[in-house]
Amino acid sequence: MKIDATTTFCLAGDCLATRVDDEMILMSLKGGVYLGLDRMASKIAERLSAPIRFDDLISGLRRDFDAPPQVIESDTKDLLEHLLHHQVIEARS
Repeated sequence: MKIDATTTFCLAGDCLATRVDDEMILMSLKGGVYLGLDRMASKIAERLSAPIRFDDLISGLRRDFDAPPQVIESDTKDLLEHLLHHQVIEARS
């Protein structure tokens, strides 16, 4: 899937999420997989509890993290593609 500014993401309906210290664990019942997320990935997953557009997600992350905007956008796209592959999140254009 091509991710652009208007692509909307949210956790999949069958995704279970829980926090463990500074990390988040996501489990997809459909995908049969669980993923442990680091601090930054956990911040992204938290924002996916309700539908959010990619551009809004990136804007929030830029406020929260001191990193070059291109790095935030690239790393976030990589994570979203990984989560989509494992059916932990859903996307719509």
